[in-house]
Amino acid sequence: INPKLGCQIFLGEIITNIKLSPDIPISQNCSNCNICIEACPTGALRSDGQFDANKCINYLTIEHKGKISREISPKIDNRLFGCEECILVCPYQKNAQACKNKQFKFYPERALFELREILDLSNESFAARFSDSPITRIALEGLQRNALICLKNIESSVDKGTG
Repeated sequence: INPKLGCQIFLGEIITNIKLSPDIPISQNCSNCNICIEACPTGALRSDGQFDANKCINYLTIEHKGKISREISPKIDNRLFGCEECILVCPYQKNAQACKNKQFKFYPERALFELREILDLSNESFAARFSDSPITRIALEGLQRNALICLKNIESSVDKGTG
């Protein structure tokens, strides 16, 4: 986490034989903040500094192949692709400048999904709609798995009178 740039930064690596001096380490840290830990819906971020990817909604809805446990599924709520609760509450992120790189495009028509429509997508229509999107990382099967979880959670909250 960079106090000026926030927590959504790209990390890169340069391989060279040139001798480079390291930067001065950042002295500020967020070790006593805990806002992100409190915001994490599943407890993936822990107060001891450890992180459990097996509980992380970002990992589970994007990278994980296979089923998602019954214990975690309700905590996914209506998150179809990722979570970012920890990032959204980070004070450093709130003060970070928006990305100015024009190559990073936002597609507002992709920000909202009809969950039942996702269940009806074919591999061809999925590929056409998301060919240049990070959603292709989870493939149609993963997106449909996530849509089913979201629908079940929505139906459950309606049944309980909380939705």
